[in-house]
Amino acid sequence: MENDQRSITNYQLLPVTPIFLFLILAGLAVLKYLSLHSSFFDLGIFLGIFYKLFHFGEWEPIFRGHAQPLIPFYAAVYNILPKTFAPLAIIILQAFFLTLPGFWIFKRYGRLLFWLFALYFPLWFNALFDFHMDHLAVPLLFWFYFLVEDEQYKLAVLPAVLLALVKEPFALQTAACGVWLVIRGWWKSKNLNSKYQQIIIGLFLFLFGLSYFYLLVNYVFPILTGKKGYISTSAFSWMGSGLKEMIFFIFNHPLIVLKEIINPMKFLYLFFIFGPFLFVSALSPMELFPALPIILISLLSQNPNHYGYAHHYTAGLIAPVFMSFIKALPKTKEIASCCPIKKIRVSLSNTKQILSLVLLSSLLFHIMLSPSPISRLFWTNKVWNYGYEAYIPKARDRMIKDAIKKYIPSHPEVSVATQNTLNWGYITQRKHYFTFPVGVLEPFNLPLERTRRLLAKNISGLHLKNPEGPNSKLVYAKYLLI
Repeated sequence: MENDQRSITNYQLLPVTPIFLFLILAGLAVLKYLSLHSSFFDLGIFLGIFYKLFHFGEWEPIFRGHAQPLIPFYAAVYNILPKTFAPLAIIILQAFFLTLPGFWIFKRYGRLLFWLFALYFPLWFNALFDFHMDHLAVPLLFWFYFLVEDEQYKLAVLPAVLLALVKEPFALQTAACGVWLVIRGWWKSKNLNSKYQQIIIGLFLFLFGLSYFYLLVNYVFPILTGKKGYISTSAFSWMGSGLKEMIFFIFNHPLIVLKEIINPMKFLYLFFIFGPFLFVSALSPMELFPALPIILISLLSQNPNHYGYAHHYTAGLIAPVFMSFIKALPKTKEIASCCPIKKIRVSLSNTKQILSLVLLSSLLFHIMLSPSPISRLFWTNKVWNYGYEAYIPKARDRMIKDAIKKYIPSHPEVSVATQNTLNWGYITQRKHYFTFPVGVLEPFNLPLERTRRLLAKNISGLHLKNPEGPNSKLVYAKYLLI
């Protein structure tokens, strides 16, 4: 009778804490947007992309810079809601998807482990650092892990494939998920049917992830943009101009690569990622395998943002670090049993005491690093877009919005340029929306017609007299907001 009553009570309390987390994340994101503390990079960019896809049918931005085929899912919001509320719905949806694993964790593992998830500081930066498609990697990877845990290997293909469609670097994570399944099936599974399922599905995911990434980098990006996308940026160009050159460079110049990796800031980045869990995740390295591509990208990149703890590039690490911690908990007991100090041996032999210790560590990291209402960033108010004033809409913000609506026409053909720190949905809902000085001191080079004709030539094999069409169309901003 007591067990039944306890289970009913737990069921009734189940939604309370995860819903509270969602309300905080969504509420802060909305308030930040309303108080004009969101940015052109990258909420403004995405709002512009979503609007243009809905209003003008421009699909090219889906493959401009990154391959993000799930963009139409968010662009559909503009078809469902009034365009005034669409930006709010988009940032609320981001908060929902980031919180969704919390409901699953609460139900599977209980309140303490949910709190660990809720306190993990990368979750908060992914929710409050404007908007990025990367956030979808968090629920998709948790979904993949849980399906594998429940031995639903065929169904696990769905989140793993969707992960690759979030952004092309995550295709490498899809391939890593496949390798993890193969290793897991080969070494851990005693049931032959389960073993073969994991190996076959793992090989499929490995081949799909690598093939998708290879096709994008070597064919799709060069056709549409003339570049090789992610790997052609200055962050990785020090290794070469293509996949083959980079792979050869890594194997032929290991000391140079090692010198790049041995960077104090990159070690600090790893310390911040694993520190909240007291590095217990390292005791279960196999569950960390899907995180390897993101970690390697961060360590090999010369772009400080890629190994910065306060950016969205940590999205692909949240689930692997958390799940490896859960799987490593039994090993902490084994290690504790060998400890010669009795007090430590006794305290670490209890799972709840271990969790309490890790919870304290997570809380400290959360206060020091996160942008939450209990953090140092929030109350010191030293960072423009994370201090408490960033979430308080003021009369000045309302005056700015009224002035923008009064003096800038709402017609989508009217182009606007703005500084990075001034972003609002009203000015993103137009065909051309620039960040200063683009469109003001220099024109924006619009390659739209060229892109479409090049695609027609390369895919359909049409022999066009002038396949590239006009070289460019120069577009200037008609209004400047500073």
